[in-house]
Amino acid sequence: MNNIISAIYEFIFVITLGSGITLVAAEFKLVAAKQAAQGSANLTIFTEKMTGESLDLSEKRVYGKKVKLKQGVTYK
Repeated sequence: MNNIISAIYEFIFVITLGSGITLVAAEFKLVAAKQAAQGSANLTIFTEKMTGESLDLSEKRVYGKKVKLKQGVTYK
């Protein structure tokens, strides 16, 4: 009987610990997603890979001017 009660307590402990870790990870992901949506320059490479977002540092966005395209050159 003692073994059953002990196993139940261990199961509840593992579930609680796992839920806590998952909740903390979700909060980190939410903060990173909000920061990526704002276009912050403080994104790390890891955050960019995790959120799928990257900063648009093109000439047009940064300086507000159009870039003259050269003939024969392909741009991504």
